[in-house]
Amino acid sequence: MAFWLTVHYPHPNADPDRHPWHVYLQEQFEDIARRFREGHRVMFYETLTHPRQRGVEPRTGSQGIVRVGTVSGPYAPRPPHLAIAEYEDGGVKNWRWGIPTKDVQRGFVARPQVLEQLGMGENGYLRGFGERHSGVREIGAAIFSALVQRGGPWRI
Repeated sequence: MAFWLTVHYPHPNADPDRHPWHVYLQEQFEDIARRFREGHRVMFYETLTHPRQRGVEPRTGSQGIVRVGTVSGPYAPRPPHLAIAEYEDGGVKNWRWGIPTKDVQRGFVARPQVLEQLGMGENGYLRGFGERHSGVREIGAAIFSALVQRGGPWRI
């Protein structure tokens, strides 16, 4: 079994559970998306801010791990109306790949504790984190377990 940490922008509404807690990857990272398997465990780190996206009300994030879930199916392409994000600075990103999760539980592990477990030091930067700046990184079972213990109790 594999364990993953993914960095998410804050969900774009007042109720973060209205938007699915899935792993989203930009179109150039299909090779990474392909490595996710049903049953893999995923931690969701929420950034403090979200780039201003056209037509989306931003929300301030928690700057820590806020959810833990289990991959529930294979990666799949997302429809363009959901995948294409246009930002107020003129940038456009295609979040083409979606990886569904289930059994998502809430908890919280603060940024300093996350950075410590990842061996990044107190000034570590998690935006653009992971393999090839994809926003995801496979982490070992020991790191996953240590972070779960720090964030408990986890609840649905």
